[in-house]
Amino acid sequence: MRERPGEAQSQETLRRIVVLLARGRTDDQISRELALSKRTVQRRIAQLMELYGVTSRFALGFALGRRRRPPAQSAGRRDLCESRGS
Repeated sequence: MRERPGEAQSQETLRRIVVLLARGRTDDQISRELALSKRTVQRRIAQLMELYGVTSRFALGFALGRRRRPPAQSAGRRDLCESRGS
């Protein structure tokens, strides 16, 4: 299946947000570091929370820390929290 234009960039943005969340960064800090609006960062975090089926940032951090794949993720795709080359 082919990626839609911008999908790879969006996946990379989500990956970078995951890394910064794991480092304890706030939405403001993430938005400044990635040159995104705070609202965009909040939307991406909400997407991750929905993807992992959690309702809090704490639960998201726990799920990401365990490197658990979200239930709806297709089998051929890498987990968002895995780093490149893993």
